[in-house]
Amino acid sequence: MNDPEWRVDDPRTWLLHARSDLNLASSRFPEVLYEQLCFHAQQAAEKSIKAVLIDEARLFRTSTTSRGCCRSFLRTRFPPVCAGQRR
Repeated sequence: MNDPEWRVDDPRTWLLHARSDLNLASSRFPEVLYEQLCFHAQQAAEKSIKAVLIDEARLFRTSTTSRGCCRSFLRTRFPPVCAGQRR
């Protein structure tokens, strides 16, 4: 599959790469290390979260960790739960 133009501001790009990571994580080849499957599953989750944040026009830095993305997402969705957390 050829890679379409990589645009970090387009959620469809992030979802395309998330689906690719998820397909890799779902592979059933005996010679693939379990750690690699977990890595690709984590990458699929992180890229999906970034796609949602971009789609909802939330600001974030491209260097943000998955933990930072999750905190940002939770603050927008569940402010009372996150009210006591430091930024």
